[in-house]
This record gives sequence, structure tokens and C-alpha cells, in this order.
Amino acid sequence: MHTHGDGDARPIPADTSECFKVTLVILQVVALFKRWRERGVLKRLTVIFQVILGALLLFLLIHAAGLTEVTNVIYAIDAKYLALAFIASLMASIAYGLMLIVSLKAIGMETNIFQVLLASLGGQLLADVTPARSGYLSVPFILKKTNGLPIAPTMACIISIQSVAFFVKSALLTVAIPYIVLRTALSPSLTYALLFGFAIVLAGGIVLAFCVWSKSSEHFLRGLLKVPFIGRLIHTMSEAFTEFQRNGQRIRRSIPLIAVVYFCGAMIFSAGLYPIGLALGITQLTFLDYIFLGPLVSALGFVPLTAAGLGLQEGAYTVILVTLGTPFEKAVLVAVLARILYTAPDLIGLPTLVKTGGEVLSDFVKR
Repeated sequence: MHTHGDGDARPIPADTSECFKVTLVILQVVALFKRWRERGVLKRLTVIFQVILGALLLFLLIHAAGLTEVTNVIYAIDAKYLALAFIASLMASIAYGLMLIVSLKAIGMETNIFQVLLASLGGQLLADVTPARSGYLSVPFILKKTNGLPIAPTMACIISIQSVAFFVKSALLTVAIPYIVLRTALSPSLTYALLFGFAIVLAGGIVLAFCVWSKSSEHFLRGLLKVPFIGRLIHTMSEAFTEFQRNGQRIRRSIPLIAVVYFCGAMIFSAGLYPIGLALGITQLTFLDYIFLGPLVSALGFVPLTAAGLGLQEGAYTVILVTLGTPFEKAVLVAVLARILYTAPDLIGLPTLVKTGGEVLSDFVKR
């Protein structure tokens, strides 16, 4: 009977060996990403990547305009108009804080108005550097640290504000998009991007309104708990939704006032774009152009590709303004100054963030 000796052993094919090595590498990478996700590292890396991507897009925009041309325009800026734009942006930021105060009063929570405003500004500052402006959801954690307010009802107020804001912004966009499209010759790609931003805003308003006002939202949320990735988020937010349902009737009565305050804030911010244009010597645009330009471009801030739409919003500003007859370098500067002046008032909330320390940010990131 013939048997195979040791010399007859067949070697493992090279391609099988390589495939085995690749599989091991893939498994190691998956395990690494799992550990990163559990520790919150993956989320931080994602935010860093989105910030870098947005900064890169902004750099490419300025580079395309030409550093010399942009510098020459900067030297000719009329500073008094920028002061007016800053005041408008500050008033818009305060309006957002007033909405929070109104909603907290509606559910019977006694608050220090000044501290709530500072917490709101701190949350807006985080929103200025986070994808889809999600950083504003940190406000309940800030208020818990500074005022001792419970997170669940405060988060319910934030959700109600966001829902109303989404619907008001959607209403503005239904007018702004046709106005700008008919006023200019926008490329199809930018038009689709604006419509995509509008769809995100509208969908966000519908989802939040359903979750906080519909009686069937509890069953809906229970179903979302089984969905990968978002199930954990829904689990941490479910207490806030339940709390909102409990206080829903009281908050609901304040919805008209919240909507009016948000509308006024949005209009004030958009009006602040007009003096930015005047500071750069742009006179061919009408006041109405800026009024519709503001909410239109702000919708791109909710597209979660970059931090708060960094680079995307500036690109949209530039393209629209150029099609309206604005020189390219001036259009880029309008976009950059709008970003700076939109963020500058929120820096008032920075001491509050520093005072609360990393504990608030850590708790927020984990949730």
C-alpha cells in the first residue's frame, strides 16, 4: 500500500497565503475601529477630518481668487459697515438664546437669563465647528453644570426649538430658492445642492416634530433602537423625548413666539450681509438679494460633509454672488467675512465653555 511521505506534502499555494494575510489585516483594522468607536476616538477623528476638509475647500477658494487680489480688497474695506454687520450677527445670536429662555419658561423652569444666554452662545460656538451644527445639543449639559438644570427637560426645549427653526427655515427656503434661481443663472449642480440642503432641513423638521408631538412616536423610537449606529443615539435621547411629551402642551403654546423670534433672528442675520457688501464696495446687489441669500446658503450648514458647512457655504456664496455680477475676489471675501462675523459673537460664550471644563464636552461627545 502506497503512502505519502514527508517529501510528498503539498505546500500552501502563494495566493492562499496572501489571502490569509489580507484577511488578518482586515480583521485587525475592524477590531481597531471597534475600539476607537467604543472610546469615542472614531467620532473625534471624523470631526477633525471634516474640519480639515472644510478648511481645505476654503483655502482652495481663496487661492482661486488670488491672494494679491484679495489683499487689495481687504485694504479698501470700510470698517464702519463691518461694525454694523457684527451688531446684526450679535442680535441674531441673542435671538437664538431668547428662544431657549421662552421654551424654558413655558415648562415652568426658573432660570438665570444671563447664564442661559451665555450657555446658548457657548452651544452656538460649538455648533459653528461641528457637522450639521450638532454642537448646539451641548447646551443642556452646559446648563446642568452652570445652573443645575436637569438635562432631559432642557434637551426637550432644544429639540422643540430645532423643530420650529427647521420649519421656519423651510418656509424661507421655499421663497428663497425660486427667487435666486430666477434672479441668476445658477449651475444645475449648485441648484441640486441647495435643494438637497432644503430637503435635509425639511426632513429634520418633520422627524423632530413627529418625535416630540406625535402620540405614536414612542413606538417609532422603539423601532429605531434596533437600527445600527443611530440606535445608541436614540437610546440616550429617548428620555428627552419622553420628557417633552410630558410637557408638550405647555411648550406648544410657545411655538408661535419661538417661530417669530427665530424668523426675526434669521432676517437680522441676512440683513447683516448687506453692510458686508457695502464694506467691500458692492453696490449692484439689492437689500432683498441679501435677505434671500442668507437662509439659502445657511441650509448648506446642515449638510454633514464638513464642520458646519465650512467651505460649502463659502462656495455657494461665491458662486451666487458672482452670477449676480460681483467680482470673484469680492464674492469670496463676502463669504469669509460672513463666516467670521457669524462666529465672532458666539465667542462671548467661550468663557462659559472654559469654565465648565472638559467634563461637559466629554459627556456630550459620549452621548
